[in-house]
Amino acid sequence: MKNRLSLLLVAGVLAMPAVAATPEWNLYGTLVVEAYNAKLTGATAGYGSDVSGRWMMSCATSNIGFKGGMQVADDVKAIWQVESQVMTDGSESGTKNQNLWASRNSGVGLTGSWGTVMAGQWDTPYKAIQVPLTQIRAGVLTDVSILGNRGGIVLAQTTDAVASESFKRCQGNSLQYWSPNIQGFQAKVMYALNEYKVDGGVNPSLLSMSAAYDIKPANLKLSLGYESHKDTAHAGDKDTGLEFSATWMAPTKTRVTATVEQVEYDRVAYSTTVAADYKRTAWFVSAGQPITEHHKVWANIGQAANGKTNGVKAEDGATQYSVGYTYAFNKNSEIYAFYGGINNKAAGIYNTMGPVPQTITATASTGRMGGDVKTYGMGIFYSF
Repeated sequence: MKNRLSLLLVAGVLAMPAVAATPEWNLYGTLVVEAYNAKLTGATAGYGSDVSGRWMMSCATSNIGFKGGMQVADDVKAIWQVESQVMTDGSESGTKNQNLWASRNSGVGLTGSWGTVMAGQWDTPYKAIQVPLTQIRAGVLTDVSILGNRGGIVLAQTTDAVASESFKRCQGNSLQYWSPNIQGFQAKVMYALNEYKVDGGVNPSLLSMSAAYDIKPANLKLSLGYESHKDTAHAGDKDTGLEFSATWMAPTKTRVTATVEQVEYDRVAYSTTVAADYKRTAWFVSAGQPITEHHKVWANIGQAANGKTNGVKAEDGATQYSVGYTYAFNKNSEIYAFYGGINNKAAGIYNTMGPVPQTITATASTGRMGGDVKTYGMGIFYSF
């Protein structure tokens, strides 16, 4: 039956009328250099010491990419994209110049009036909802650290990214479908294959979905996301995330975003022997206000509630905050300055993107639990 179905699909493609077309492609990219100071204070006794302030440089989300396509039938266009990280600061985690081809959204697919199918590595639909939540397009504080992950002890996991417990993922080995935009409504679904299955052990896979409704007369966009990870660390494990987000542009050009999220980690074995079910909710709000054509101010605030393990509350919540100013030379280039931080509760390990290592595993205390991170700095952004 499967063979006959495959033959029918192949026959259908071959039966499509040939279309004479010229391949098209273009180069694009985002370059960011950010210098900032960060420190950590108030770490919980026995879980590491404070970290004094230090200046660092970040490439943030710098990238360069090539994308293109070619019409292959009346309503079918072949498309492709290869996007790579660019380390404008020269290093990451002490490793110099790790600029890898296709390290970001990359794949090959088909598109038409019926929608888009894509195979390769791509941000999950769940993550894509969180990417535009803040008011600047790149930088340390564009990463909403209290969303998309847990804030306490990091659970054991298999080695490949497909089994990571994070809900902020550029997912490899994935197939996805994006529906056409129908009167403001669009749905996306992604499935990651079980390439890292272990016979007699884990059989990891991922399902991520989103639905968005853009109400243009009201300048309002509503988004709903769901994601599940199967066999995260042990056969039978299941992690799930559910989020709702709204973006509104006020008549005053004030841009406001708000989101609420719940993640749950249902583990067959935690610390190798004990089963655990962990849940936590979080919310985040951001607002940006243009002052003139070139000047804009913005502020963010959010909170991750204390999680519960088997119904028992843990002191692992946190509050994240930031304020900033942006000067835009034009639509492609801008400079900005910011101040912000994260206040962790006694068992929390939430962290802004990059300032100091904060990792607590189930078997070893190698980080700084309960520490508060404060950071300030400035950056320059250019896109093409």
